[in-house]
Amino acid sequence: EISVSGQIEEMARLTLNGQAITTEANGSFHFGLTLSPGKNLLILAATDEAGNSSQLTKTVTFFSDRPQLSLLKPKTGEWFKPGSTCLIELAVKDPLGRIEDESEADIRLNGQILADKLIYDQPTGKLSGFITLPEDLPEGQNKVSVSLRDAVGQTGKIEWWVNLDHLPPVLT
Repeated sequence: EISVSGQIEEMARLTLNGQAITTEANGSFHFGLTLSPGKNLLILAATDEAGNSSQLTKTVTFFSDRPQLSLLKPKTGEWFKPGSTCLIELAVKDPLGRIEDESEADIRLNGQILADKLIYDQPTGKLSGFITLPEDLPEGQNKVSVSLRDAVGQTGKIEWWVNLDHLPPVLT
């Protein structure tokens, strides 16, 4: 998270990447902004009452040394039946090489930690494992989250949704 602050000389509608920013009566503004790893384009725009506008564009590059996880399997929003066994596979970027081979990652479903673990394979840079979906999961969307900690305690996290279908096929 970074802190962004500035001053605008006259009262105007202020936006950052299209989102409204609140200004103080004296024209100053201050807010926190969460960056994504890599390049972040910031477009600050001001529009006065007459419709005149100006823009200030900045690029902020954020390099995170925490593990970065990206989902390979299953696809977000994929459908499953309760009790199904599914393969979870994630690509892992370990910028500083601090994740030990065969490290275990926690997996949560709707906030509840599962007994199943995902295992990190350092040579391939993948985190994977099979999990069995509990029978008592609710119908529809269910949040999955995975967290992997490196040797110095930095944690990479990812969340996505899977859908559960409790209904059997209908024959007509």
